[in-house]
Amino acid sequence: MKASPKNIVKQRYKAGLVSLGIQVKESSQHLVEIAGVVGADFVKLDSFRWPVSPEMLQGLIQTAWSHQMMPWVASPTEFWDMMWRMDMGAQGLSIACARNAEDVQKMVDATYYAPIGRRESNRPLRFRGMSQGDYFDLARDETLLCAQIEDEEGMANLKEILKNEHLDVICVGSGDLAISLGVANDRNHPKVKEARKRIHLEALAAGKQVTVTQAVTTEGLDEAAYWVEQGVNIVTLDGPFKVLIQTYGDALKNLKGAIGYDTAKLAAE
Repeated sequence: MKASPKNIVKQRYKAGLVSLGIQVKESSQHLVEIAGVVGADFVKLDSFRWPVSPEMLQGLIQTAWSHQMMPWVASPTEFWDMMWRMDMGAQGLSIACARNAEDVQKMVDATYYAPIGRRESNRPLRFRGMSQGDYFDLARDETLLCAQIEDEEGMANLKEILKNEHLDVICVGSGDLAISLGVANDRNHPKVKEARKRIHLEALAAGKQVTVTQAVTTEGLDEAAYWVEQGVNIVTLDGPFKVLIQTYGDALKNLKGAIGYDTAKLAAE
């Protein structure tokens, strides 16, 4: 079945529905395929902090499209970096560490065609069958932009950031926010929790969408449910590598305990 060019996440939140997705940081089409097989609405691809070639990123995006998931890509903030990710077929784009309104406007400039932005006249191969005008209309209506708040400067300028009418979504980078707040390596410190809550609620009050990223644990899923009750419509689950580490780590620990597995004994001998 041919994938719809409509943005499923935008369609769902405009209808008051929640979208569920999976974060994939690894350069693996198999993991994107798994996200599609289990029924995710979108997949977040990290081409900012994790090494991924343009060819691999294009394959990841195409795999997402083949499963009718929105390809949502984290990008560096240089104009060309953002623009060519859209030209590869990304439908959602995130920038990390948005600190002010100018950072958000740079993203708008790189992802929207004139008169809104300054994106050049290019488009993904999958849309070459459309007229240029039809594609420009599609890109205008279906592009999703997300700014990630990760430090005190971004928090201080949040009201100005939220004023950009083309910014759709706000999220919080808890790890870097913890560093900025002086509690590095403690994403659940009360200062981080309070800051995260303030950002989420302020964004929702301004009419923006919010996405939360949660661990695949009882506590993480309970927190996701809490934020959905507060009005959050986009939930991202932790990437497969974290789930594998957690699942196999727990399984090996439990099995070792059950069978009396003892590495120390071998070392002693």
